[in-house]
Amino acid sequence: MRALGVALLFLVSSALAAQQVEPWCATPRPPREARGWFEGFALESRQIPRPKATIRIPVAFHVVTDGRNGLVSGQQIATLIQNMNWAYRDTPFSFYLYRADSVKNGAWYSNCVLNTVNMQKLRKRMARDVRYYVNVYSCKLGSPTLYGISTFPPGYPLPNPGNTYLQGIAVDPIALGSDQFPYGLALAHEMGHYLGLLHTFETIFNDGQAECADPGDLVADTPAQAGNTFGACPVGRDSCPALPGADDIPNLMNYATDECWDHFTPGQASLMLYALQHFRPTLGTR
Repeated sequence: MRALGVALLFLVSSALAAQQVEPWCATPRPPREARGWFEGFALESRQIPRPKATIRIPVAFHVVTDGRNGLVSGQQIATLIQNMNWAYRDTPFSFYLYRADSVKNGAWYSNCVLNTVNMQKLRKRMARDVRYYVNVYSCKLGSPTLYGISTFPPGYPLPNPGNTYLQGIAVDPIALGSDQFPYGLALAHEMGHYLGLLHTFETIFNDGQAECADPGDLVADTPAQAGNTFGACPVGRDSCPALPGADDIPNLMNYATDECWDHFTPGQASLMLYALQHFRPTLGTR
């Protein structure tokens, strides 16, 4: 699947290994009662023209360690940003490292999200102005099965923290270089949520939350899919044969592996652009 694989760089992190075969993204689903709002928003996003210039988004990268564990080198961070730009190459966005810093705190490192007190203290201390920068935290989320989480744009009808220092992305160091994530593309997946995307296999808005039904993820050019996908890329898999299109397994908003992921669709790019313009209008203006 990796026809453009030469554009990606491996992350050297031999101490990390992942055999994850369960859902690993902790980004929350929207409430079912928000279906009408999301459908209207997604429909409006399909009319938006693509900007002539690329929107360059700065990333503030915060490495949390306990002194021995959680170390992420400057070269790793540079590679993560390069690989994320590869993932977003067909979208209006590119990313650059605004700054990288680190903090040593064992409690924050071992549980930086599910322990809300830790999360609040960490982000209050480390966050750069969320109006202009995407804050990424490298730390353990508090569960061995969860590797990434993002806040949706403020203004979405979701239980999120709004436009405050709590906005951001947290990624387990395992997802920044391991067997499952040799390119660190879990960060690109979480960035998709940060810019407004749902999973391609989303069912929360379907009647009865049934699989193989509309509206799914609300993006017209991502076919309906019965469940998520792990492991290798099964070519030609069509889990919803009664609906148009085979499963878009290599899509960055599916569950797969770094070796499989390779694109966002034009519809996803339009939705992200529309969400940024409406809810993160100052992001990328510095």
